[in-house]
Amino acid sequence: MTIHLKKDASHPFPAQLSSYMAQQPIVPEPCYCNPLSSLHTDPGREANPEADRLALAAPELHNKMRARLQELLSRIDTLSIILLHVSQVEPPPIVPPSQLPPRRQHYHAPAGLLDQMMVNVRRVIRDDDQILLQPGSGAALLLPHVDSRGAYRILERIYHSLDLLQAETVIPPLTRETHIVLGSGSCPEQGRTQEQLLYATGAVAHHLILRPALALQRGSTSSSVEEDNTIYEHINETMQADKVSPPAPFMHLPKVLSQSLKRLIPYQMAQELLCVPVGRDQHRLTVAMADPTNGNALRLLAEHTGMTIFPVSCEEEALQVLLTKRW
Repeated sequence: MTIHLKKDASHPFPAQLSSYMAQQPIVPEPCYCNPLSSLHTDPGREANPEADRLALAAPELHNKMRARLQELLSRIDTLSIILLHVSQVEPPPIVPPSQLPPRRQHYHAPAGLLDQMMVNVRRVIRDDDQILLQPGSGAALLLPHVDSRGAYRILERIYHSLDLLQAETVIPPLTRETHIVLGSGSCPEQGRTQEQLLYATGAVAHHLILRPALALQRGSTSSSVEEDNTIYEHINETMQADKVSPPAPFMHLPKVLSQSLKRLIPYQMAQELLCVPVGRDQHRLTVAMADPTNGNALRLLAEHTGMTIFPVSCEEEALQVLLTKRW
């Protein structure tokens, strides 16, 4: 199966997104999306909002999917669906773990964020695949004549394409923790009826979480070293008073590092400090570290690069994989 690049002039590309997103409402809409099928017995988010056990869909998107499926299944035997659901939650307050709230409300994302995500999705799907969009909550991809094996390959390409997104580089940078959930189902392998197909699609195949950078969580828009230091000093003082460690923003590492970023930190230094550069915004360098609270390492990186270092935490296993590839 050949994958073609698909561009759609009806959806803005990143250069146009600033003005587009400026028109979005400031107050987010709560996300009350539901499971796809009545066969799902899982109570879902109402019982445990952090579990995300199911790939959900807004009622409007759900109705669009059922209408289109009824039409397609009446004339073709093989069909696959890939469901994408996106929601956001406020970052947790900086308090001792014992004082954290039991649950955080999920919200719909700005429509412009979904447009940026769909730019990555469109790069890896075919021209004749059908896309049903629901601004703020997600999309459904209907893949006619694609069996479960083909759907799996497309799903993995979409996942790896979305995994390249970073909280600091979307427009505007994320200020809320963003959850991206992917589900997939195929007919006839996972059921010949519409309900069986929707039930299979509702199972989570991939779950990505984009966590905003620490300064953005605290409401900072300045990139000056002085203001960054003030932010970290305030948080460290708060944590010390509460006798807990300061929180480190978490990032899922990409599979491959950018060549331009790797030139900023020598490989030997990256190995010694157990870190990799993962993003840049003007004079600010985002660095994934095994220990993002290591003050000596942060000073060395700042002195070498001449930039403000923005440390994030990551999975150590993924970090070690990137450090095995010399640059």
